[in-house]
Amino acid sequence: MIQEHTMTVIDSKTYRCIKIEDGYAHLKDITQEQGRPTKVKIDECPYIDSETGKYVVPVIEKPK
Repeated sequence: MIQEHTMTVIDSKTYRCIKIEDGYAHLKDITQEQGRPTKVKIDECPYIDSETGKYVVPVIEKPK
């Protein structure tokens, strides 16, 4: 699970997690200083595992 002040990559953009609130991670694009943070559900947000150092992309189940 992503944690505050860690980085992630979504759609070839690098984001930094500003805060985690109400089940959402607020992600800020590190190349853009302006603009609103992107909100992503914690369960759906990719992250780098601190123990193994591998990039983990959670599997998102789509409803039928």
